[in-house]
Amino acid sequence: MNCAAGLADGWYITPDNRKQTFFRTLPRLSGLYMVGQWTAPFTGAAIAALSGCQLIQLLCNQIEKVFVTEEQNRSEARLAA
Repeated sequence: MNCAAGLADGWYITPDNRKQTFFRTLPRLSGLYMVGQWTAPFTGAAIAALSGCQLIQLLCNQIEKVFVTEEQNRSEARLAA
């Protein structure tokens, strides 16, 4: 992999790394979380956004809050009306 030339992709799944854990925190840096295409397999804006969504779900779980998307809020409002 030639990172010096720049890469558009994050990590491709291979037989060697398919069970690898992608860490999104760093030891001794409490409260720091990393998101983006380099913190999850595959590539692109969708994966980067998904990693952010997953972090918010994790944080909600840690403070015992239910994760609800804006679309879920709209759907619930329509059902209640």
